[in-house]
Amino acid sequence: MSRIAPLLTLACGLTTLAGIAPSAYAADGVFARIEIGTADTEFDSDRIGIVDSSDDDRSFAVRGGYYFNSHFAAEGFYSRFYDGRIGGPTNFVILSTDAKLRAYGAGVVGKWRFGEDRGFYVQGRAGIASIDSEVAITFNPCANAIGCPHTQIEKERTTEPYYGVAAGYDFNEHVGLGLHYDVLDADFDNNLSSKTRTLSLGVEYRF
Repeated sequence: MSRIAPLLTLACGLTTLAGIAPSAYAADGVFARIEIGTADTEFDSDRIGIVDSSDDDRSFAVRGGYYFNSHFAAEGFYSRFYDGRIGGPTNFVILSTDAKLRAYGAGVVGKWRFGEDRGFYVQGRAGIASIDSEVAITFNPCANAIGCPHTQIEKERTTEPYYGVAAGYDFNEHVGLGLHYDVLDADFDNNLSSKTRTLSLGVEYRF
């Protein structure tokens, strides 16, 4: 229920905006979008004993850009898609591993609308993202059952391509609601790799 509540809040806000916005469609202009959903991330790192460890976490993204016409736009974004534990005790040495993943980037958007003033649409997007990882490894350098736990934090950044698709409905010139699916994979220098698939609900406002 906790994952569904933010989506219901977005839908209620959309209904309010749709009632007050004009009903003509703008072919170009600035847009902003908020997306909330769930990210399924698979981690892999032989160095810390995590192989194909999958976990879900709540995702959040803010996107903005400019529609050059009704079918083409450029976008920039910031996204947070993981913050949690990716591994428990593997032996007396490594006790736990936690990770945070963030990304920001830029890309292009292609959109096709079925309808003149309002209606359903399909959309695709692709671009380049800078992905930040923060891994906290809690280990026991004493290597015994009593332990003397210590946490080591590693921060890495990599640049990778991203892509996604969406389907939704434009209520009028300003407001649209869409379901988005995005793919973002990363390989970091500390031998950690991640594969993320995000499903989110987004509310877009065109100015």
